[in-house]
Order: sequence, then C-alpha cells, then structure tokens
Amino acid sequence: MNFNERMTLIPLTGQSSLCTSPYLSINEIPRSNDVKEELVDVLGVVLFVGETRLVPINGSDVPVPCDDLAETDSELFKKWSSSFMVAGFTAMRIKAYKGFSLGSTMSTEILVNPTDEKAEKLQLWAAQNETLLRDRQSIILESRNPSQQRIISTVAEINAKKAATTWLEQKFWLKVTMPEATLDDLYFYLGCSKCGRKGDAEKGALYKCAHCNNTQSISVPRITFKFKAVDATGT
Repeated sequence: MNFNERMTLIPLTGQSSLCTSPYLSINEIPRSNDVKEELVDVLGVVLFVGETRLVPINGSDVPVPCDDLAETDSELFKKWSSSFMVAGFTAMRIKAYKGFSLGSTMSTEILVNPTDEKAEKLQLWAAQNETLLRDRQSIILESRNPSQQRIISTVAEINAKKAATTWLEQKFWLKVTMPEATLDDLYFYLGCSKCGRKGDAEKGALYKCAHCNNTQSISVPRITFKFKAVDATGT
C-alpha cells in the first residue's frame, strides 16, 4: 500500500461509528484496471512499514508531510510491523499495473485498532499464526534488503513459487539458455514513462496515461522481448 499526504490517522474507540466499515479481504479485491476508479476498505495485518520518504528543502532532507504523521507518528508506524498490528484502511484505490497494489486517496483513513467483528477475528488469527507471519515478513525484508551474493535459482524453483508466498519486489537470478530467440520476438512501442504500458501519444509528449492515471506521463520508447528460457530443470 502507498500513502500520500492526504490521508489521516484515527485512533478508534469501541463507540466509534467507523468501526463498522465494510472491509474486504485482500483476496476479494479485483486485480483489474477495469475497476481502477473503485475505492475499497481493507483490513489487514501490518508486516512491513517503509521508511518515511524524504524530500530536499532548503538544502536539508525533511519528511514528507502527511497530516503531521511524519513528525508525530512515524515511530508508531515503525512499531506496527514488529507487533503485527491489525489496522483498517478506507477508500483505497486499486492499482493493477506492475502487479497489484493499493494507493491512498483524499478520503483515505487509517483506523488504528478497529474493534468490529472482522477485526477481532483477524487479531485472533494473527496471534495464532505468528510463525507464518514472521515467515512472510522475512520474505519482504529479504526483498527490501537483498544479499550482495547472487544465488542462482532454477526454472523449476521459479515455477513452484506461489503468489501467497512470493513478494512482488523479489528478484531471482537464473542461468538459462534461449534456444529459439530471434529478432522477430522484439517489440518496439511508445509507452508511459511510469507504468510502461502502451500509449497513443507522440514521442516525448506529456499526457495522462489511461492505465495508471498518471497525469504527468511522458511518451517514451519501450521494448519487450519474449523468449523461452530453459535450464536442466524445466522451461
């Protein structure tokens, strides 16, 4: 999930009307750009919190202002992943390019310690599955802080990966051959400078990308190369 300066943090009490948000589970959220305007409320266990983004102002790097969250609650955020805190995230926009993610909107609110029935069930599940959560967390941390040593994986190992246990940002090194690679497999096009999807603007033009909704996209040359990769374990 990605959050900008327009969202707010709300500590909840049992009497709050916000405790009854119609949360979706992550696997219930559509993975399609066709629903990119749809906003969803999500309940989840926090496994990782990235560093506060810094921007240069007057020669110094300062935290991005997020309703004063960067200054007042940054330490609270960092503690969430160590305690596997359950939190609610409202009015999140679906982003289905380059994998799947959720982004905040002007209406996004982070609900700390929600107390509805779904939240209580998730808190109980998290307490009973701490080993599983720590395994998932280690995958995320490894992808964020990869080893300098290049460990070669096999095609069979990659084919055996499951979406539930694989992080989008994980990188793998393969030693393969491309038995039938030809120049006919190269495809050149003009696409979005952010998401890389094909666009209809002229080279160098500024436009709004219909796929990722970026209003400052630049039409840049792109290339794709489709090939068959083979090693001793598979294709």
